[in-house]
Amino acid sequence: METLADRIIHIRRDILGFTQAKLAAVLGITRGAVGNWERGGDIDKRHLLRIAELAGAPVEWIVRGSGRPPIGKPIPLDQFREVSDEMLQDDRNYRPPPQLLGRRDLPVYAAVEGGPGAMVVSTDPIDMVPRPWFFERIRDAFVVVVVGDSMEPAYEPGDMALVNPKLTPIRNKDAIFIAGEPEGDFRASIKRLIRSTDQEYVVRQFNPPKEITLPKKEWTTAYRVVGKYTG
Repeated sequence: METLADRIIHIRRDILGFTQAKLAAVLGITRGAVGNWERGGDIDKRHLLRIAELAGAPVEWIVRGSGRPPIGKPIPLDQFREVSDEMLQDDRNYRPPPQLLGRRDLPVYAAVEGGPGAMVVSTDPIDMVPRPWFFERIRDAFVVVVVGDSMEPAYEPGDMALVNPKLTPIRNKDAIFIAGEPEGDFRASIKRLIRSTDQEYVVRQFNPPKEITLPKKEWTTAYRVVGKYTG
């Protein structure tokens, strides 16, 4: 409930159990006026105070979302602070923060140890998690559960690596390297790319620190890892 309009809707529906028409009748106004408030239009201070009285809601909570939430039973008007023009102006100027997490439709794939520094990844997702804002338009993005300790402390067992298949690896960034075609279970390895040639990827693992060469004939696909969810 980020705006004044959101909180008025919440009070009407969830606290009072009123329709727009019933709230309008109680306040002696038109149903259209209530609809206008709920779309973000200006509300008269006397009507705001009456709504606060009906819902047992502090005016500060209705206008700013701060303080004690509604208690669901009337409070005498003389217990309310006067609604100032500054309070209402604050709400009109408020802009909600960006939504960091979106739909819970980002597939998570399990992995098991597949040799030193490598994983065997299943192509059947074990779960779905909310997608971060930067994956909103990346339909094929996915998550892999990290196993093994070869990339500690950057990735620990149980962390979930966020993979963007639209981005190719770049130097000094992490990537997931896939051996063969990812049909059925497939081998994969998350490493830091040092450099790439026509024949191979030269990568770094952190634990123990060392450079590794991944032949491109074997490791045919590589995608950028752009973040993680901590396990």
